[in-house]
Amino acid sequence: MGNYISLFGICNFSVTGAISKVMKIKNSRRRGRICHSRHHVNHLYRTRSLSGQWKASEPEEEVVEEEEAPPFFCGRPSNSSLDIGRALHVDALKKGYTFDLIVGNPLISMYSKCNGPIEEAEDVFVALVYRNIPSWNVMLSAYVERGESEKALELYKQMQRENVTPNELTFMGLLQACSDMGSVDMCKKLHFTIVSVDHDTITSLMATLIHTYGSCACMEDAQIVFNNLVDNSLVLWNACIAGYAGEGDCIACVRVYEDLKLRGIDPDEVTFTSLLSSCSHSGLIHIGLGHFAFMRSDYSIHYGIIVDLVGRAGDFNTLERILEKIPKKADLAMWLCVLNACRIHGNFGVAKQAFDCVMHLNPKNSAAYVLMSNIYADAE
Repeated sequence: MGNYISLFGICNFSVTGAISKVMKIKNSRRRGRICHSRHHVNHLYRTRSLSGQWKASEPEEEVVEEEEAPPFFCGRPSNSSLDIGRALHVDALKKGYTFDLIVGNPLISMYSKCNGPIEEAEDVFVALVYRNIPSWNVMLSAYVERGESEKALELYKQMQRENVTPNELTFMGLLQACSDMGSVDMCKKLHFTIVSVDHDTITSLMATLIHTYGSCACMEDAQIVFNNLVDNSLVLWNACIAGYAGEGDCIACVRVYEDLKLRGIDPDEVTFTSLLSSCSHSGLIHIGLGHFAFMRSDYSIHYGIIVDLVGRAGDFNTLERILEKIPKKADLAMWLCVLNACRIHGNFGVAKQAFDCVMHLNPKNSAAYVLMSNIYADAE
């Protein structure tokens, strides 16, 4: 931990830079070395001395103790990265920096990404004297990431009341909220607004719109959006195919895929993943294997989809040949797919082999025990 914090001082990072580093530390394997105490804060103050802002032996202000922390921190959940972020927040509060967008916006993001209570991000957002569109977007993103889709839509209404002009990132976050809630009515309202502000030429935004219609089980509307686009970007085709795959409409997936090829557009791993997944869940093994045979060898598609495809169809002879040809040894997910296929089709012999392989990879895997127990029960 000392090495990370010292780096901030050596490189003369601001509080904002330190907050950004905290969010990266959260996903680092080294986070286990960070102690759960106010010892972090001492490191922070020593860091400032390294950058020449304070004297190493005599800091301007005393280190904040546990009981001196602001009241809105009391009783809140804690983890290593979050503790460091809170310590930086205390430092910024004492200097009056939290009202500044340069510090406030990263603080909101930090509380979201470090799994702090959403109320802490809200406290920072409310305290901002001035909010720019990134401020609104980062708060919106925090709500969406935490599954607070209703709050995200309420925030959008607040933006409208305050005459804040949204940008494409705002709409993408809102569409994700609609997707999570399955709110087709709100999706249509956003669609209207997107067209009204001439954002319907932004490829990533339109792909998100198609995905949202698909998530709301409205592929007819998604297809209309797709048909009216002049952009032939693969991401749009993939969004359409994924939408039909989500509905389990394998025939529509294949139709869109064939149209894609007729346009001379090369599919990628995402295309085939959706296509093969749809075939798997529809039980159309021959169609799926036919497309798999035409895939280039450099596609990094997961063989688990093929294993699942063949397993669901109950073709254990083909399944065995595929498992033998996999470039790398089958992983845990593949063997669990095989076990599930054995449960569906009552193949006790293959199930025993698959179970042994799972135990070799992970003896404590509970899913394998449940599946094998069900297979034994069905065999009686």
